[in-house]
Amino acid sequence: MNDISYTILKLTNGDDIICEMGQSGTELYEVQNPLQIITTRQVTSKGVQEGISLARWAHPFTEQNYFSISASSVVTTAKASPGMSQYYEYILRRTDDSPDTLIGPSDEDLEELLEEEEEKFLELESPSKKFH
Repeated sequence: MNDISYTILKLTNGDDIICEMGQSGTELYEVQNPLQIITTRQVTSKGVQEGISLARWAHPFTEQNYFSISASSVVTTAKASPGMSQYYEYILRRTDDSPDTLIGPSDEDLEELLEEEEEKFLELESPSKKFH
């Protein structure tokens, strides 16, 4: 993973996107390579399992990679987690020139990402046990 920081934008229309942020002003957010975050749910023998997938946000309607989003259309922004950033980079690398083709990670790649995230999580300090 490189040192670029990726941002998640929650939009007023309900879309969640992950992107590289460009210059942002008080009225516009400049974004590059936005991908829509799609939450999936699947009922398994262990209960409901949630997952995510990333899809092109404005494709196949345009070939451009840079977009301006009105600040009034953004509910909130957040820095993407390291695991989400890795997944975003993986999907960007796997995207071919076809605007509506997106290749997802293999089961092995997902397992590796999950293991890395679990290791990072276990390294975090636990919160205080005090009640306030």
